[in-house]
Formats: sequence, structure tokens, C-alpha cells
Amino acid sequence: MKKILLSLAMIFAGLTLVGATPQLYLSAGASNPNPVMAGQNFWLQFNIMNSGNTDAQGVTITMNAQPPFSVVNPNPTAVSNIPYNSQSVQYPYQVSANSMYVLPMEIEMHAADNAQAGVYALQMTLTYHDTLGNPYQTVQTINVQVGGEPNVSISASSLNPVQVQPDQTTTAELLVQNTGADVAQNTEISFQFQGVASTPSFNAGTIQPYTSTTIPVSFKFYKNATEGDINAIVSYSDSQGNNFSETIPINVNFELKQPEIQIESVSSNPSNVYPNQYASLNVLFDNNGDVDLRNVDLIVSGGSGAQVQKLSQNIFLGDVPSKTSQDFQISFYTPKNSISGSETFTVNATFDYYNQSSSQIFEVPFEVMPLALFQAQTFQTNIYPGYSNANVIVQITNVGSDDARNLIITTNPNFPFTTDAGTRYINDLKPGQSENVSFSVSASSTSAPGKYQLEIDYQFKDAQQNIHTDYNDIPLNIENMTLGQELWNYSWIIAIVVIIGAVYLSRRRKK
Repeated sequence: MKKILLSLAMIFAGLTLVGATPQLYLSAGASNPNPVMAGQNFWLQFNIMNSGNTDAQGVTITMNAQPPFSVVNPNPTAVSNIPYNSQSVQYPYQVSANSMYVLPMEIEMHAADNAQAGVYALQMTLTYHDTLGNPYQTVQTINVQVGGEPNVSISASSLNPVQVQPDQTTTAELLVQNTGADVAQNTEISFQFQGVASTPSFNAGTIQPYTSTTIPVSFKFYKNATEGDINAIVSYSDSQGNNFSETIPINVNFELKQPEIQIESVSSNPSNVYPNQYASLNVLFDNNGDVDLRNVDLIVSGGSGAQVQKLSQNIFLGDVPSKTSQDFQISFYTPKNSISGSETFTVNATFDYYNQSSSQIFEVPFEVMPLALFQAQTFQTNIYPGYSNANVIVQITNVGSDDARNLIITTNPNFPFTTDAGTRYINDLKPGQSENVSFSVSASSTSAPGKYQLEIDYQFKDAQQNIHTDYNDIPLNIENMTLGQELWNYSWIIAIVVIIGAVYLSRRRKK
């Protein structure tokens, strides 16, 4: 019976050993420091784990170092506090089965002075055997990064709006990239824009080599912003604590739009402007652009119509927002001698926008219609007090620019004159033509000698049959008669008296 039991035990033991193999691999391989700089010693740190179902014994580690790396100490060092229960650690090592136990290791190495930045694969060979002495070998790889300087770049995308003006806000996404071979630590981003852009600052933290991050940002532009670039000021440090700072332009399409102004006459009052008339123009100030205008001040002066007299004061419109209009009036008088045709006023508009002042000059045209106008001249200048019905001849001349149709001429006498109150008719008096008319004029006997005015009134029609009026004052002299003039004026009475006296004397002599 004992022999049978021993045989069974040996069979079961043999069955247990069938398929029991160790299987080693590396876990958590890294360099310290990371990244490794050229010319620097570093520790290659890794964990050896056994995922097999039996212990790995006699474990040896051989580093297959290739340039730019070399091994400083070919004997690996077991890191203290090895987390498994074993006897004193000796080389070669033992790694228990089933991944329950980890053997932390490190090998001191060196990166050559000419090592280029990049990621390198370091290979090591693990040689070991199982509890029965069967040999095993595996090749494992650890990636080591050789660093250089970090290189941070920034670009803006998703701008909204794409084209920005003063007093606007645009949003964007900033793509922050580290294209260098070392980490960019404590990355701070701030912005400058001619000293007037209101933007926040950002802490982008640590950006690993060859990686990027996206940061949303908004830019607020003040009203006094001027054209220029938005600059991102980036400061960061590398893995060795060296500090870097760069100024990077951000391509935001910023521009100063110019004002778009139009000044035009809308109507006149009256609708037709004639010489010898008070009138006004209704004018519209249009701000057609995208720029708000402030402190709009209009200075109106005469243009080509030098005889047109402006009556209005300068006009202050104040603020005119974009895409709005304001109306104003230009009052004026067209003198009697105004020439018909096109006339203009010049409007000098001064205004502020953004952070600057500007001015523009506009011409406001209007039309002076043709019209007949008159000048009167008398050939009788002396009238005597108390004497009636002096025949005054008046020459009427059309000094205007249009025919006087159906011309009616009357007098409008004031003291000391009275007239026959008659009406004189002239069918058509063309420009430059003259006609004589006469009136019977009397002077009051109480009038003192001197020069007085007699008003001559006109009523006529133009080509459109519109009725117009005009008037002239003609000067008449009143003076006392001399003794000779009085005797001459009474000579007929004296002659009659003389004749009567002569007849009387002749009859007495006959008696």
C-alpha cells in the first residue's frame, strides 16, 4: 500500500509540473529624469514581473545599449523596499510566480553629448530558468525620450466675427502647441494689442513635447483701438527650470472702417426758389457706414452762388450712429439781382470717430428759377406843393431773366403824394426791354420841400402762369416855386386882368 501511495504522489507531482513555466516581462519602464538631456546621466527604471505559474530563478539582466546611450554600471541595482517576501536579494534574482511579486530595478546610464532629441527604444535581455533548471530568455523594450528645448506656438481659429472693428468683441480658439522635445512647464499666456485690447491671461500648465491644447478666448477692443497685430506673450520653463518667453502674433483681421457719409438736399421751401425770395433747403445727413459718429458739426458757406445770402447759423447735430440719418435746414435769401440757374452751398462736416477727428466737405445744390424783375426810372423829378396832376413819366425795364407776361403796373402812394390810381398794362416785357408809362401825381399843399419816394407795384405771370409781384420806389422832388415861376404860372390871370383893365380904360376915354 505504501508503494502505491508513493507512486500516486509522484504521478500527481509530475502532473503538477507539466506546463509550469515562468514568463517575465517589464512594466512601468521610464527614465529619471524624463526627458533625458544630452550629456546627462540618468536612471533607467523598470519593474520585472512574472506572469507565469512557477518562479523565475537565476534572473540576469543584460542591457543592449546602443548610441547615443551607454551603461555606466553594468550591474542592475534592486530598488529598496522590494515588495515581496524573500531572502536577502542577490544577483542573479528570483521573481516569484503569478505576477504577485514585482522586482523594481534601475540601471545607471549616460546620454552622449551629441544625443539628438527624440524617442529611442532601449532593449534589454532577461535570462532565467525555472525550478527544474529549464532555461528561458526574453527581450524587452523601454522607450527613452531625449529632450531639447520646448517650443511653444499659438494660432487662432474659429474667429467670430472674423473681421473685427473697434468697440467689438471676437471669440476664438487658441491652439497652443509644444513642437519642442522638452516639456513646457508653468505655461502662461497673456495678450497685447497696442495697449488697448482687453483680454484675459491664461495658465496653460504643462504641455508635453509634441502635444497641444486648445484654449477658448475672447478679445474686447476699445473704441480707441488702432490697427495692428494682437500679440500673445508666452512664458514657460523646461524640465531643467530654464525660463523662456516669446511674443507670437495672432492673426486677427482687425481694421478701422472709415465713415461713409452723404449730405443731400431733399426739398426746398418754397418748392421753387426765385430771386428776391427768402427760402430754405431741407437737407439730410446720412451716416451710411458701420462707424458711429460723434460731435457732428456742420459749417455752411456759400458755394458758386456768391450772391445767395445764407441766413442760418452753423448746425450741431451731435452723435449720429451708424446706419442712421438726421435732417437739418439751410435758410437763405436770394437777392433781387440773383442770376437764375444752379447754385450750391458748401457744407464742411467735422466729426469724431473711434479715437480721432476728421472732416469732409460736401456741396448741396439747388436751383434758382428764372424770373422777371424790374427797375424804374422817372423823367419828372420836381413837383410843387399844392399843385395837382403833374405828369410823371416812368421808364420800366425788365432786368430779370424771364418774360413778364400780362404785366400790370400800379402806384401805391403815401403822403405827400396822391395819384390818379390808374392801372397800366403791358402785354409782354422781355428781359432787357423797357416801356414808358405815365401817372398823374399831385403833392399835398402842406408838404415841405424834399425828396420823397413813390412806390410802383408790378404783378405778372411766368411761363407756368404762376403769379409774381415786384415793386420799385422812385424818387420825386417837392420844391417851392420861385417868384418868376409863380408869375409865369399865373400869367394868364394877369393877362386877363390887363385885358379887362385896358377895355375899361378905353371905354372911359370914349365917354
